[in-house]
Amino acid sequence: MINDTTAPTSSAPFARLEDAERALHAWLRANVQHFDPTSDAAHDGETFHKLKAFDELCLFLMIDQRLGGTSRVPQALHDFVRQTCADPRFLASVVTSPKKLLLYVYPVLYMQRAGLSLGEPLAAFAESVLANDLYHSTERAPHRILDGLFCLWLLRPDHERLALYDAAWSVGNGTSLPHAAWSDLADYYAYTHNVFYATRLGIDGGRDLPPADGAEETLEFGILRFLAESNLDIALELVICQLLTGARDASGAATIALLQLLSSIQRDGYAPGPSVKGEEFYVGAAATWYRNYHTTIVAAILLRFANGPQRDRLAQLIDRDDAARVPYGALLRAGRVLSELADAEIDRPRAERTLDDLRGMLPATFMRRLSGYLDRLPDWAR
Repeated sequence: MINDTTAPTSSAPFARLEDAERALHAWLRANVQHFDPTSDAAHDGETFHKLKAFDELCLFLMIDQRLGGTSRVPQALHDFVRQTCADPRFLASVVTSPKKLLLYVYPVLYMQRAGLSLGEPLAAFAESVLANDLYHSTERAPHRILDGLFCLWLLRPDHERLALYDAAWSVGNGTSLPHAAWSDLADYYAYTHNVFYATRLGIDGGRDLPPADGAEETLEFGILRFLAESNLDIALELVICQLLTGARDASGAATIALLQLLSSIQRDGYAPGPSVKGEEFYVGAAATWYRNYHTTIVAAILLRFANGPQRDRLAQLIDRDDAARVPYGALLRAGRVLSELADAEIDRPRAERTLDDLRGMLPATFMRRLSGYLDRLPDWAR
């Protein structure tokens, strides 16, 4: 459960977070036409891409409405979603593809919460699908099961199917944790989504998770690895996981991620995403949107916590006096070592020689934690 006990800081960090949040909202509003799943598709995959993007936009708006604090989302985004949800072409997609409900479910949840026409009957339809034995007969990864259960919880918090929550969590990598020097990107995305849905994204105070030995290192060293790989998207998802689980950020990894985010927003107006499959089909402004919309929504969710239950903690992370003590370059070099180990570009002895060169630049406590973390690797990987 979210429990922020960090002491307040000066007003400057709060202003920086607020300015960044407003800039992301402005970018989403300026690119709202690209989220329209009812627009004519220029290629085969575009309709799917826009359905997914629209679903994520609705998830963001729903989280924004249900977290504490004051929403700063412009009304124009809500107007766009309401108009799209009322379009018969979009509604036809929802009711004719129950097997693919998770591709459309957050607009349905938005419609229900907003009291829109057909919101209640569509919500009843979604509940009937998510609770159906046929839906659960499809083999799914644990984080996809948790995704469906999270949606079912939003629809009906007392549904008997929600008893599956703990079982789904127990067989995923939320308990058998990914390792920054071993696991691939897909493993880490599965992990962040396991945490998102199991904690219910902090909605209504969130949901406590069973303790998992090594979770703080999974998050902290994962952030450093993916920042070293220039993947701000997964790094920000891991920062959100730190907030949702109350995990410490002892090294300053989250500070580096947040400051990179604020710098990018100040420069470009959005959060830069990694290269994504399908971007070759887009050009110009549409290509910029397609590559960056997901990371921008992730960043908007993260900054929404700064306008609610994690306000003081996030402000302290970017406080200039505190941030000045973070050894950025050395930490990112350590992250690069983790990345190269995971990709089998270097072996353990070479990794240890590189880390030895960093001992004078990084705190002894960090080096001890990192050494113990690497000791978890199987013998053959050393």
